Amino acid sequence: MTARLQDIPGLWWRRSALAGLIGGTAFLFYKAASLAILGIGFWAPLNMMAALFPAFRPPSTAFSPGATLTGLLVLGLISMAGGLFYGWAAATFYPQQIRTWGNSTLIGLAWGFAGGSIATLLLAPWLFPELVQASPVNFFIGCVAYEVVTHWALTAWARKRDFPITFAPEVPVAREAARK
Repeated sequence: MTARLQDIPGLWWRRSALAGLIGGTAFLFYKAASLAILGIGFWAPLNMMAALFPAFRPPSTAFSPGATLTGLLVLGLISMAGGLFYGWAAATFYPQQIRTWGNSTLIGLAWGFAGGSIATLLLAPWLFPELVQASPVNFFIGCVAYEVVTHWALTAWARKRDFPITFAPEVPVAREAARK
């Protein structure tokens, strides 16, 4: 049995969007630090995301107010959309597992490797070619960091009352069946 959209509480949707923003912040901190260490520039990730729009091409590696704020907006929207997707997936497919840190980490890693591979190989070259060209492996690691941190944030906010529908059979029903 899976949860229908109307069965998922509104508070969980807000928490999911915020979890996506937290994961996006982890992605940004990782990318900014790693690209600064590689000599590309601390502001490069945001400026490369802003290069989605022709007005900000070619991307600058230095701080540029318009490009940096546009990149921040793009990252925020994509991060919230991802958070909503993972919040829906958690409530629908693994409501019990999202409440434990170990399972959440493993689920985040699994989504990270799957989502990171798809993003690095298919989506990012089309949307953000400059960001992937800087270092595809670096981008992939950033995607995995996003997934894990997003799932950790979901775990921090997951409550049993948020998921009224579970896959586990009711204990009294199982006991009745054992007696018969």
